Amino acid sequence: MKNICIVFAFISFFLMFKPSNMKGQDAYYYFQNSTIHLFQDSSVVIMFFKDDFAHKNNDTTFNKSANISDYMIPEYDDEDTLVAILYTYYPIVDLEMFLDTLEISLNELEGISFGYKTRSGNCFIPTMEVAFRLKPEILISDILVQNLIDNYEAIFVEKNYDVYYFLIPDYNVFEFSNELVESSLALWASPDYYAEIILNSDPLYPYQYYLNNIGQIIDGVYGTEDIDIDAPEAWEITKGSSNIKVAILDDGVERDHEDLKDNQGNSKVIDGWTVNCWDFLFDCSGTHKRKCTFHGTAVTGIIAASHNNIGTKGIAPDIKIVPININKQGGAVTNMKHVARGINKAWDDFEADILNQSWSKHGDPDSQVLDAMEKALNFGRNGKGCIIVSSSGNLFTSGNVRFPASADNVIAVGAIDLQGNWFEWSAAGENLDFVAPSGYFEIGKEGANVRTLDRMEKKGASCISEENNYLESGGGTSASAAMVTGVAALLLSRNPNLTREEVYCRLAMTATDLGDFGKDDLYGHGLINAYRAIAYDNMVLTDKKFGGLQDFWASNTITSEGTIIEQGADVTLRAGNQIRVTSGRAKAGSNFHAYIDPTDPCIGGGTKMLITDNDPFSHIGRTDNNIKE
Repeated sequence: MKNICIVFAFISFFLMFKPSNMKGQDAYYYFQNSTIHLFQDSSVVIMFFKDDFAHKNNDTTFNKSANISDYMIPEYDDEDTLVAILYTYYPIVDLEMFLDTLEISLNELEGISFGYKTRSGNCFIPTMEVAFRLKPEILISDILVQNLIDNYEAIFVEKNYDVYYFLIPDYNVFEFSNELVESSLALWASPDYYAEIILNSDPLYPYQYYLNNIGQIIDGVYGTEDIDIDAPEAWEITKGSSNIKVAILDDGVERDHEDLKDNQGNSKVIDGWTVNCWDFLFDCSGTHKRKCTFHGTAVTGIIAASHNNIGTKGIAPDIKIVPININKQGGAVTNMKHVARGINKAWDDFEADILNQSWSKHGDPDSQVLDAMEKALNFGRNGKGCIIVSSSGNLFTSGNVRFPASADNVIAVGAIDLQGNWFEWSAAGENLDFVAPSGYFEIGKEGANVRTLDRMEKKGASCISEENNYLESGGGTSASAAMVTGVAALLLSRNPNLTREEVYCRLAMTATDLGDFGKDDLYGHGLINAYRAIAYDNMVLTDKKFGGLQDFWASNTITSEGTIIEQGADVTLRAGNQIRVTSGRAKAGSNFHAYIDPTDPCIGGGTKMLITDNDPFSHIGRTDNNIKE
């Protein structure tokens, strides 16, 4: 049996169900201050057999339908209920007709329901129970609680510490759960459900502090909590789209790497282009050409490594990669004509949305490369403009951002460590746009290092002494640039119609300010943030500490819970409909602004805006009326 999406972890069960009550619509429930939307998946069916018909819950029954692609018959100690989870090749339109093919009638079942999927595509199978915790001043015997229980004919199952579990016979678990929250009776309430439990996650993920920094020790160095790009929060919204293509202009990409395959086992790296590749004996589609070259594959791993229980996790694992090998010899020198041609190939021939250039050149800017980039910026993506991300450069002494990152409208990215400190070798200056966490780029140097992909076997960085498919000592501004590329890919996956100016504006407005107040030469707009960049509908800021200049916008709502505004910080929240501040505090000497404005400040290439009390045109006067306690 192939792997399926449900691993049963929560085994609370149900004895009553009205088979006629088929829930045939999307649903939602509350998690903290967020609304979790679920979408009915009629290609997943869950059945609850009656005891007298337990003999039908078997392979013989389910093999009668050609539409069943897979199924699971979990085993439980509870003998009163027998469960089957069925997966179909195509959605079920007529449930009773489907049951007829299995020779099962509704009277033989305690219940039956479709499954659901979350926005991120994860399976969600509700049980018939609701878990909830009442507010401290509310008792289970209160009349309002009892009325609600009676209305739903809810049956008490158990109490675990302060959490109650009730069975809802008519499968109205979402309605019951939501009414508990909306009536302000419960601190929280949620349908019980089966969730996928991944026992063996990508083994190097805990070391990828730039994705989720919890203060872990990496190579002997303590991290600082939340000095990261908030990747796990972003993945709840999107992990990318196969319609988005990122071109890697580098020394090639290993197309057959085990950690660059999709769920069907196919490579996410499509055929690309190799410079000056005229010999039919060579692979001219953008792969590495020489042994011991690995840089392009390492960069690609940061951006798009699969979430598949091996290796590492990429920021945007569901996108496509276009390998553009502009340096097939893998050395330190390449022809600028080749670079320019590769850029033009990327945006024009391969229609890449984003170009990643994790390299810089010595000396002055180059006209032909600049011309090619301007074409990509102006004409790429059908006139919306390609996003070009380049590393600021690795310098052992502080210096200005190097070309091509120094060019106008190219996003220049520098590096910080896992504590939020600027790396002194990271090129900086007025052209710097953002920073992202990185590691020491010298292999073997003590300190925090980036985990990413190496080439398979003895071909990449470990080509001399050992076989190792993963790199544990990556770093430099090459890695930082790749992180910004990954975030931009998530943003375009969420909204592919954004212009390059709008993409830049969103990234700038949602970056975490570091260093001097506002944009500065060492940190640019600040630390890139994946979640805040893509959560432009409903943004939730929970238990965050903000310093410096912070400006957040959401088209619908912003919820701020447990937010602390540090001394000297200036934080602005703007939303189209509602701002909810449920707790938190602003320290002395800080400023906090919140106002409702349905106008997207990034539409039409707008720039980062900060509304202050001294601005006669601000909406501060309306703030108090729009903050919901």
